[in-house]
Amino acid sequence: MTQTIGPAGGVITVDGATVTFPKDAVAAPVGVTISSTDAVPDGFVALSKVYKCEPSGTNFAQPVTMQMPFTDDGKASSMFWSSGSDPAFKDLGGKPQAGTMTATVQHFSSGFVGRAK
Repeated sequence: MTQTIGPAGGVITVDGATVTFPKDAVAAPVGVTISSTDAVPDGFVALSKVYKCEPSGTNFAQPVTMQMPFTDDGKASSMFWSSGSDPAFKDLGGKPQAGTMTATVQHFSSGFVGRAK
């Protein structure tokens, strides 16, 4: 799904995930594309789909909130996010509540809820 987000902010929902852009997260309107896949990165157990947010590497002036539905299996889980040109996934932590994990990001790339193997 592609949607234009401008300085006023906005919300995009794709496959149960919600991305919330606060006011002034972007300085000018930008076409945002969000897609999902079941492809799990090597070395991880994924408890959600992997969400790809483009244009990759877009940086935000205000943190953007990612909410992803996930399967809570009772074990420790976190939101993982790749970092720009670095394809490695970093642990963002996150707040689980009622089958949804919430964390903030400063840039677009890919992310999911899960844990390292």
